[in-house]
Amino acid sequence: MSRQTFSPLFLQIFIVGCFVSACFSAELPVETFFRNYEHNEALLSPGGDFLAALAPDGNRVGLAIVDLNNKTAHWAFADKYADVASFFWITTNRLGFKLSHDGYVESGLMAVDLDGKRATRLIGARGAMEQFGRRFRVDWGTHFLSLLPGSSDEFLVTSLEKSQQADSATMLRFADVYRMNFFTGDKSLEVKNPGHVIRWVVDEHGVVRAGLAFNQTRFQMLYRDKAGAPWEKIADYNYDEDGVVPVAFAADNRTLLVAHRGGEDHMALYTFDPKEKKVLQLAFRHPDVDVDEAIFSRNHQLFGVTCEADRPEVYWFEPKYAGWQKAVDKALTNTVNYLVNTSRGADKILFLANSDRTPGTYYLLHTQNMRLERLFDRAEWIHPEEMAEMTPIEYKARDGLTIHGYLTLPKGSSGKNLPLIVNPHGGPQARDVWGFDPEVQFLANRGYAVLRLNFRGSTGYGRAFLKAGNREWGLKQQDDITDGVKWAIERGIADPKRICIYGASYGGFAALRGLETTPELYRCGISYAGVIDIETTLEHHLDWAMRNPVPRLQIQEAGIMDMLGGKKEEKEHWKDISPISHVDQIQVPVFLAYSEYDSRVPIAPARTLAKELKKRGKLFDFMVKDNEDHGFHQEENTIALWKKVDDFLKTTMQ
Repeated sequence: MSRQTFSPLFLQIFIVGCFVSACFSAELPVETFFRNYEHNEALLSPGGDFLAALAPDGNRVGLAIVDLNNKTAHWAFADKYADVASFFWITTNRLGFKLSHDGYVESGLMAVDLDGKRATRLIGARGAMEQFGRRFRVDWGTHFLSLLPGSSDEFLVTSLEKSQQADSATMLRFADVYRMNFFTGDKSLEVKNPGHVIRWVVDEHGVVRAGLAFNQTRFQMLYRDKAGAPWEKIADYNYDEDGVVPVAFAADNRTLLVAHRGGEDHMALYTFDPKEKKVLQLAFRHPDVDVDEAIFSRNHQLFGVTCEADRPEVYWFEPKYAGWQKAVDKALTNTVNYLVNTSRGADKILFLANSDRTPGTYYLLHTQNMRLERLFDRAEWIHPEEMAEMTPIEYKARDGLTIHGYLTLPKGSSGKNLPLIVNPHGGPQARDVWGFDPEVQFLANRGYAVLRLNFRGSTGYGRAFLKAGNREWGLKQQDDITDGVKWAIERGIADPKRICIYGASYGGFAALRGLETTPELYRCGISYAGVIDIETTLEHHLDWAMRNPVPRLQIQEAGIMDMLGGKKEEKEHWKDISPISHVDQIQVPVFLAYSEYDSRVPIAPARTLAKELKKRGKLFDFMVKDNEDHGFHQEENTIALWKKVDDFLKTTMQ
């Protein structure tokens, strides 16, 4: 199966009263929520006899192998200085993987045998580049692309190594496709990038035959009928138009499956005739949300799709898979049962059963006798009965727009007059989803209700809802957040005197913006890697982009301008909505958490904000880590952060 996707704050210590978790359920250690999972991102081997999974090795994450027949486990790869960031099965005996270090994905691609032998760096030296005076490792455009049917030692990868010179207009480089030996790393050029291709599509025979390219602010879909044939442009559209994005070849190996709106609001899946250069027919559309993933068989037959509605949904087109899903759902009634992958002959299927109260348990379905075998929990120390329920909610914003979100109430609470944490997501072109979230569960365990809001501009709810967020940073998007808080107050859920706003990245911006525009609403605020000065953040981001050989598109810049409002020359608007411009409006304690070498959000404005808060005698705490990127990823840093958050909230929300 394959999937395609589109210093302390205060000296005094307060004894916390009945609003915290002691009144509801036992207060669990911070580590319960934020230590690395025992088994994570597991995948069944092609033969079905083994399972590979990310697992903790001290404070690092390694690649573990579980023998499903004798239930033993061993390390395929573990490193004391780096985490395994991602992996995939190449053959029944060999795996490919990437490492991360200090929050950065390392350059290149590695491979190792099932028994941990023959670990090889296939591509990319530990190339480092200078960024703001710091050496760090980056992903040089290296990605696994496809297996090669019939080959026992080669696959297709994309790589910028030995690629063409940088484009003279954009100074960007674009990855070529190589045929690579996955034992030695030897490679030969398979496809020269015909120009600005950023996404490749391979057919069932392992031939690269389609791609998505860009030219200034336009997308172009390229196609060729066979290997060696000339590339032809079969679609051309502006970034803000209803275009077509190639997803995969259909089972006939001629028709393309494409993501397309078809004149409607929500993204759907269509078939496309590359010869006639036209959309053929609708393959699947959800009535309320965008299609999230398409699920294909090994021979490229479309088997199903997934969507993120109020809760995750899967729709199977293949009757056998629909039957297997139904059988698992009947046996496991309290979880969403996600098909992870299958063995080569689909005699074994790996399922992850998770919910809002558990990160999940892996099960193996033996399809020949329909026996469901429980394997292991991702985090056996997390007990669903101790966790809180996450409930989908919706409300009307002040202009009538429907906003969807999620409310989590502390377990055992009355659901009334609770201290509330409002938690806007990052992006802002992203969205919150239903499911287990360690931050939400930690806050609920401490006695707080948690409100997450998919304000206008969030993804997944259609084009109109997404565009409604344009030029609304800190304006109507902030109104949506404020209206959500008022919704919780009006229903008696939130104690109006005990509300804190916490967010990361854009959510951190929204937290600070909320403290400044509606200071009467909040008791405290937390900005975690949050944007403080928009202009400085854009300059920082674009400077990093120019140092990074991975393409940063003009299309991306145009989209950012649409989202933020104004052109580069029109900086007054950005200044007006930037939190750094309104420090005087902050009336309550603030906790700031930032990374020294964040590639997206610079730390300089955070230091300036801390300086200005101190100058005004305002209460704040400032936490900085110098070995992370955008947000904290290492276990020890994440735990340290949430211990600080715990203390901060207990001090400010009494």
